[in-house]
Amino acid sequence: MLDDIEGGSQGAMLSADGADIDDTLARYGDTESPAGLPGSDLNERGPRMLVDVSPATSFAEMGHTAAASFTLNYLQTMALQLVCLFLDKYTANPDSAGQHLQYTGGPGGTGKSRIIDALKDVFAARNQPHLLQITGTSGSSAAQIGGTTIHSACGLDSHRDPNKPPPPFSEAKKWIWKQKLVLVIDEVSMLGGATLHNVSHYLQALRDCPDEPFGGMPVVLLMGDFYQFAPLWHLFKTVVLLEDQVRARNDPQLRALLDRVRNGRQTHEDLSLLNANIVGRSQITFHDGLRAITPLNRTRWALNMEAVVGWARFNKRHIRIFVSTHTWRNGTLSPNLIARTIGQGDDSACKVPGVFFYAQGMPVVVNKNIYTGLKVVNGADFTAVDVIIDPNHPGYCLADDVTIHFGPPLGILLQSEETKTLAIPSLPGKTFVEVLLELRGNRVTNGEPSKCDFTSLYVQLSRCTSLRGIKLLNPVRHHDFIGNGLDQAILDGMQRLKNLAAETRRLYKDQGFEK
Repeated sequence: MLDDIEGGSQGAMLSADGADIDDTLARYGDTESPAGLPGSDLNERGPRMLVDVSPATSFAEMGHTAAASFTLNYLQTMALQLVCLFLDKYTANPDSAGQHLQYTGGPGGTGKSRIIDALKDVFAARNQPHLLQITGTSGSSAAQIGGTTIHSACGLDSHRDPNKPPPPFSEAKKWIWKQKLVLVIDEVSMLGGATLHNVSHYLQALRDCPDEPFGGMPVVLLMGDFYQFAPLWHLFKTVVLLEDQVRARNDPQLRALLDRVRNGRQTHEDLSLLNANIVGRSQITFHDGLRAITPLNRTRWALNMEAVVGWARFNKRHIRIFVSTHTWRNGTLSPNLIARTIGQGDDSACKVPGVFFYAQGMPVVVNKNIYTGLKVVNGADFTAVDVIIDPNHPGYCLADDVTIHFGPPLGILLQSEETKTLAIPSLPGKTFVEVLLELRGNRVTNGEPSKCDFTSLYVQLSRCTSLRGIKLLNPVRHHDFIGNGLDQAILDGMQRLKNLAAETRRLYKDQGFEK
């Protein structure tokens, strides 16, 4: 029911020694699933138009068809067609075409993932889905777009000395990468400059092309919002910045607020507007699908317990309470301190609560990348269908509908209809009609949460479709909101991208593609 703040967790799938993992990926399914071809179940996909074509049909023609099918706006279409036009040029004469390095960005909710969906359809319509490599920087981002993590795709080992050359790769894996025409890296904001450099370095080895960035990959498409400005980044001069806020399109007031926050021009009136949405704990109910985003573990645990009890009572389900087992290293602690430890842990360092509430059928959200191939990743939704009780920790009845166990369960069975079809049922980037927010930092000093990070502030506010749907756990403090903005280096980088985006659009228009 509750979500962590989106972070840079990178769901790498690696062998212990950094050796080739192609066979492992193929065996367990952590590879990109080819886009469906005619005859597949279209109800499980987004809007699309099936056309009987052959590879002789140009990429630009198929891009035009896909743009119409997915109802892309002008800038989305331009981002797609820039790739397609280059691919036509490359397939006509690979030796002289060079590389197309493109960045497509924009605030959350502007429809970046729709471009990826349309590009997948272009390759599927040409019967060439194997020539497109879709990746994300984390398990959740990869699952959202039907790809794999960039770490798994390239065989990156986060524990390997970056000064060492890449490990030897099998000829089969090299052959696969040499056939690729397009590499997409989504949520590039989560990818540090050093990792992006490693991606390029590994691709040089995989494609036997040590002198070209990304191993001479014909098209590299970076997608995302906030980003790192490493030297390699400056090679990307084709830039499209999406502007239309699709997620909040029906709420002009929220759109204007997000624009001001993004540009660091939030006002005291904005602060008052947000603080008018504070809700009391007695008003919070989760049985109708309310979601919460909070950076503090202790708040998340408390809300989780309230949510399970409220959901179970509303749905007339039995509640089981599992108390964790603790080992105290020194001396005897007071009952009060033990109770506080079980209830709250130590905030940032302890990732699980000391007490777990369970009710059969309750919705749960995975908060760790367990298995990307089956979409069991951070942010995925499941239903808890059963719990496996440890016979060493029998239950004791506290009430007619409450049982307590002084120890953890052996396991919990999760079910998801969406996992069966390898898709996650959510709008891109986790969009909510109603969401409960806590705009605070993720550290506590002397009982006071730290300042809210700017990226966290913007991401949380942009997750809702309307201002009315935003609910606040606590008042937004002045220093969390007023004057909270990006560093000057990031602002300078953003201005550079805006200039490149204007130049890209001018060149696109001069070539006669703007209508």
